[in-house]
Amino acid sequence: MGLRIIELLLPEGCEDKVTSITETLPIIDNWQGPPQTKRQCFRFLVTTEQTEAICDAFHKHFAGFERFRMIIFRADAALPLAETHQPKSPGPKNFWHYFKPEGKERVSREEIYHDIAKGCQLNWMFIANVILSALVAAIGLMRNDVAIIIGAMVIAPLLKPNVAIALGVILHEGGLALRALLTNLTGMLIGLVIAILIGLTMEIDPTIPEISARTHVALANVVLALAAGMAGALSFTSSAASTLIGVMVAVALMPPLVTIGLMMGSGHWLEAMGAAVLFLANIIAVNLSALLAFKWQGLHPRHWWHHEAAWKNLKASVVFWVMLLLTICALIGLWFGKMN
Repeated sequence: MGLRIIELLLPEGCEDKVTSITETLPIIDNWQGPPQTKRQCFRFLVTTEQTEAICDAFHKHFAGFERFRMIIFRADAALPLAETHQPKSPGPKNFWHYFKPEGKERVSREEIYHDIAKGCQLNWMFIANVILSALVAAIGLMRNDVAIIIGAMVIAPLLKPNVAIALGVILHEGGLALRALLTNLTGMLIGLVIAILIGLTMEIDPTIPEISARTHVALANVVLALAAGMAGALSFTSSAASTLIGVMVAVALMPPLVTIGLMMGSGHWLEAMGAAVLFLANIIAVNLSALLAFKWQGLHPRHWWHHEAAWKNLKASVVFWVMLLLTICALIGLWFGKMN
């Protein structure tokens, strides 16, 4: 998948302990960085998929040391091409190997956490992105311009807060889940209010194809949202930015949210309800898919004593989202089936 450099900062006099630990780890190469004041720097070249296990080993042995810190860098290439020292395999890989946590190729837990967590911070940058995305989506919908709507989709300020909720459940990080939920609700409210104000001040035609497409929902929309949500969660675990852009377009959250506001502001309540069903279906699908994808990729809390609580939270969350998804599917089948 790639290479990473782990920089380990420790107090002076830890060379022997570091050497004894690294002998048992799948490290490609290691060297010491320039010394700092009363602190030593060790650097390790490792494969991306081994980064998490190595960081966990260092954290287990050195977390209690004074001024301990680990920093992970991306290494685009290394010469000469070296093979990692892998532990001996008990035998050839079979089919089920690829469904076990150790069979997954993904970036480390820490990289996933920092990537997603920084996208769900409730700050002025997030609020500005929500406002801009809502305005762009509203203009694109009213002008029936797909290119403009895609622009709003790519901004996608609501995607990471939803994925962060799932990550908080998987890692037993209640603070992250609550922060993401607050950010998510705030973003939804801002986008909805902006769209309602536009609907109150401008004449909106609900028969515009791009608006009408978001007020008539089919079960295929749910399948699309589940598939795209799964691809999005997997892209976070593999740092596949190009895949993530496609997910932003396929399972967009802002256009249906803006459609709700436009229809409410212009008094088209039935169409607003249809757009709300689509929006809720996308929200549910993204959260459920992210939970399943993160679990399939072997994500778990660092500390073993959090594993049981995280597993209970995961089961409760999956049941909650599945029940909501079944309710949405029943609503689509009964109501929208009769309308069509």
